[in-house]
Amino acid sequence: AVFCSIHPGKPCPQKPLWDIGYTPGKEKPKKGACLEWAEGLAVFLACMIVGAITALNNYKKELQFRALQAKQDDSLTTVWRAGAPTQVSINDICVGDVVQLDTGAKIPADGLIIKCTDLKVDESSLTGESVPVSKNTEEKMFMLSGCSVVEGDARYLVTAVGKNSEWGKIMTELDTERPETPLQIKLAGVAEKIGKFGLVVAVACFFAQTIIWLAEMGGKTCFEQDSQGRITSTEICAATEASCNVSAWKTHYENFHPIQINNIIGFFIDSVTIIVVSIPEGLPLAVTISLAYSVKRMQNDMNLVRHMAACETMGGATNICSDKTGTLTQNLMTVNEGFFGGRFWKELPRRADFEPGYLDTLITSIACNSKGELGKDLPNGRVEMIGNKTECAMLVFLRGLGADYRAERGRVDVARSFPFSSAKKRMSTLVRLPTGGRLYTKGASEIVAATCSSYLAKDGSRQPLDAAMQKEIMEHIEGMAGGGPRAPPPP
Repeated sequence: AVFCSIHPGKPCPQKPLWDIGYTPGKEKPKKGACLEWAEGLAVFLACMIVGAITALNNYKKELQFRALQAKQDDSLTTVWRAGAPTQVSINDICVGDVVQLDTGAKIPADGLIIKCTDLKVDESSLTGESVPVSKNTEEKMFMLSGCSVVEGDARYLVTAVGKNSEWGKIMTELDTERPETPLQIKLAGVAEKIGKFGLVVAVACFFAQTIIWLAEMGGKTCFEQDSQGRITSTEICAATEASCNVSAWKTHYENFHPIQINNIIGFFIDSVTIIVVSIPEGLPLAVTISLAYSVKRMQNDMNLVRHMAACETMGGATNICSDKTGTLTQNLMTVNEGFFGGRFWKELPRRADFEPGYLDTLITSIACNSKGELGKDLPNGRVEMIGNKTECAMLVFLRGLGADYRAERGRVDVARSFPFSSAKKRMSTLVRLPTGGRLYTKGASEIVAATCSSYLAKDGSRQPLDAAMQKEIMEHIEGMAGGGPRAPPPP
């Protein structure tokens, strides 16, 4: 407003190139010409509002991502506390805990091995070496978080957790920014192309306006004169060459005044406006907000979307393959039927259905040849299962027979345990007996059954496994497997 009031000389309005009916001196004065500050204030407020909304949306999106990431990274592991096993979140592991790990488990914290059996660990995430490293309790006893157990089992004492562990130190030094989704990348590319096109148009408009202005500066016009006869910068728009004083009829170059630079500034503002308007910076943000909203909606429907990019293609999905464990099922196992003592039992047998010789062998086989544990009784009538759910289901079956698997493990002298291997598809435990030893084996039904030459009858006697019995066993295995349940091999 101050600038407008002390304007030293206002030039005549330029003739628009598209206005044929333009008449000098007939233009109408602008209303509120001295309120040009309002436009700048409006732009400033608009930028503040857009920035605040963008920051708020990004903040909410970050909170959603953190909640999803925490859910994704969280898992349960078996920990021994006060001499009893329990399942806790990996985020609740403390220094001094004793962690139980089996094949396929991820090491949640650094520690020292207390006991292990044929333990091999994949440390490629830390060292880059693809060959699994054998571990023992003497030389290679260190367990490093972020690695995974590829073979064997172990118990180890936790010595470092969180940021103090080796994996935590690496993660704190890495940039954890999430990559953009494919749709966001495409939209960003489109926005970049539009922005470049807008920049070219803005530069072209700036030079075009400047060239036209420079050309018009060469045209003569009539300037006002003060009382002393000096020529001012104010133009007499309606004057012609005949009505103008000869000394006042000049070009803008001949009567140049710094205020004329204001036109260049106006051209530059117009170019900047073209660039700002042409860049669709809100388009990727709008897509991000919509995807985050879709993730939240699906989470409310009990569908956890770990990667936001999945929502982009969800609408075009025809078949969705989902892990049923924990979603369609409860991740709980129960023994419902089986092949015991040379015959198939549609309903579970009772303790009185077996002779002591067979029953003792069955109890020892299930109790000692497994790593599962049973925890506290739950309010729904079930029992807490710690470890492999199939092994825990067999332990519950032993409880139904009136056997205590912990007492059986304490009574039996285990010489060595051979953990489950994906190559062998079985697990074995060697037990010392007064007469020598006995190897208990469980695993893939058809593989274990194919290696047997005899079986135990329900009275405990050993019977030859002829072709007819072998065929009968395989038919029951295929029948049970066809129905969907797990099918451990008959003892």
